[in-house]
Amino acid sequence: MSLTISNKKLIELKKEYNMFKLTKEYNGRKEQIKYFCPIAEEIVNAVIKKNVLSNIYLTALIQMLGYGRKYNTFIKYMKILKLSPKSENVYS
Repeated sequence: MSLTISNKKLIELKKEYNMFKLTKEYNGRKEQIKYFCPIAEEIVNAVIKKNVLSNIYLTALIQMLGYGRKYNTFIKYMKILKLSPKSENVYS
């Protein structure tokens, strides 16, 4: 099954997206990504280096990269994955 979108809808979607890019919310997300991407990359690389996707490592990915993560939970899985202490700065 393929998804098709009309040219009219596509033009409308592009226009709405370009308007969104001018908002405070969009700029806030761009700022967040500067901090999130490096730590997300470090977390994913740590799991890959384990050579096994066990329940604990999968849970670490979900808990550390998910929305609304808690500081103590992040620190717990940071230690399990043996990430550098500088990773804790994601909460600074």
